[in-house]
Amino acid sequence: MANDKKDPTKSTAIVAVAGAPDATNWEKEETGFAPYWKPEARKVFFARPIGRDDRDPDFVRYQMKLEQDELACQSGPKDDATDVIVKKGDTFTVSVYVQLDDKFNEYMECGLFPIVRCEALREAKTSKPGQTCWIFDLRVSPEDKKKLAGYRRDKAQQMAAAASERKAIQENA
Repeated sequence: MANDKKDPTKSTAIVAVAGAPDATNWEKEETGFAPYWKPEARKVFFARPIGRDDRDPDFVRYQMKLEQDELACQSGPKDDATDVIVKKGDTFTVSVYVQLDDKFNEYMECGLFPIVRCEALREAKTSKPGQTCWIFDLRVSPEDKKKLAGYRRDKAQQMAAAASERKAIQENA
């Protein structure tokens, strides 16, 4: 562990505290905003969507748990980003991309949290001048696909029953 005597804020040494346990070999915990994944054509990750980070309403992101050995990500402001490597089991974030938003929300809503394989295919123009969106190839395992199909079927039946109930109430009003 190094000490920087000129700037103590850059020190990586563990500060000893009288009467406290020796923390020299303790594992570091992630704090603040997790690193973010930036799509580029043909970049792939395997991860579980585990939450939605909306602490900053102008920068809403999905929290992901990495399910592969490592993934190149960035941290810090976009225009001054630092490259970081996220390790298996650690979290990173993904922007709320139009193509992924409904799926990731659905996974969390049904409590499944499947491992997804997400590949950025290409950036495409939208109908708004100067605006683009990413096209992704999103996959889940056959087992999770069956569970999702059951959830979707149950949800469709619930929605149909609710619509019938509303119609009956309107007819009897």
